[in-house]
Amino acid sequence: GLLKAVISDFGLCRDFGTGKFNSSHSLIGSQGWMPKEILLKKKNLLTPTAMDIFAFGCIIHFVMSFKRSSGQSHPFGQDYARDQNIRIANRVTYLYENLVENSFKSQKHTSYGDTILADMLIDVCVSPDPKIRPKADEILSHPFFWSYAERKEYTCERFNSCKDYSKSKSPTPAPTTKLQSLWKDLCSGKEFHNDISEVWEYVELYSESLDRTTPDYWKSSIFNGIMRTIRNLSEHWTSAVSLHPPLDDLFGGCVDLEGNTDYDHEKMGRYFFEKIPQSFPIIYASFKKDKLAVQTLERILKPGEFNYS
Repeated sequence: GLLKAVISDFGLCRDFGTGKFNSSHSLIGSQGWMPKEILLKKKNLLTPTAMDIFAFGCIIHFVMSFKRSSGQSHPFGQDYARDQNIRIANRVTYLYENLVENSFKSQKHTSYGDTILADMLIDVCVSPDPKIRPKADEILSHPFFWSYAERKEYTCERFNSCKDYSKSKSPTPAPTTKLQSLWKDLCSGKEFHNDISEVWEYVELYSESLDRTTPDYWKSSIFNGIMRTIRNLSEHWTSAVSLHPPLDDLFGGCVDLEGNTDYDHEKMGRYFFEKIPQSFPIIYASFKKDKLAVQTLERILKPGEFNYS
């Protein structure tokens, strides 16, 4: 059956009868795992749920760090410096940076996109402001936990919302200039088209069918590049396969309820977001208008850092 992991802390547990409970007002916790409001004894900001979410963010980092014997296993660094870094809201370790170090070149870069999303989730969980930390249901709805099919669908929906920008009563604006600039910097000098050669052949054929030159806007606009291509393949699948049959080998093989051949939504999302792992985190942060998520991306993504082969 399906396995479910449950995180629980029995450090201060007591045995009570049914229907009874106990609460404590003492400031007790483990060094390096207590949020800023506890360390600074700001009792007016103490919220049990928010404090637990802080520790949960640290646990996510620990589980995914791959370096549990060093300071890189914790978002706030080495044991002796953690409390001080928490006090001044100085996160010193990021999963993505750990993963792209030379010592981790053996790790498949297919996990890079998930790692970036995990860093975005951890940042909001360990925020120095308890009011910013998400609730449990908000954590479960974070894109880190989405399937590739859900990420692809989000991309298509956001593209269509921008495409109909002028017609919508409550329009969704295009990606922010700041993140478009980040995308352009990441693509600088990188021929990542080689990583999606099968799809790029379709892009070239599609451009020729419209008497257009092969687009180079992928390197300057995430909206007009990868988002447009994913949306076009999703909504015009039959004509896309007719134009370039090899696409069926990549994404096809499914049959819908009416017996028609369809594409595999999960397979298509996996293809794009594993081949170009930074793309979905930037797409999500762009439309979410999440300042903290933008700051995380600016912190961990470096210009020109695109090809890991």
